[in-house]
Amino acid sequence: MSASLYQRLADRVGKWRDNRYKVEQYPTIGEILDWAKGHRKVVASNFGHHNFRALETYWHLRLIEDTSHIFALYQKTIPQ
Repeated sequence: MSASLYQRLADRVGKWRDNRYKVEQYPTIGEILDWAKGHRKVVASNFGHHNFRALETYWHLRLIEDTSHIFALYQKTIPQ
């Protein structure tokens, strides 16, 4: 069984996280996310782990995947 869109996207976001959120055009976003990742206790107590993951995913979709339409994301992520 092939991985779902959610699983594939989670893998991509995880790789982006491991690469310290590198994005050429918007380095400040990466710096903020990387700082927050290093201060998990502060972030978790004030923001919540799942909310932070949602924020990571949002920025990945906007900056890395460069898409705002779910259909385009499926086409880009799921092989035909």
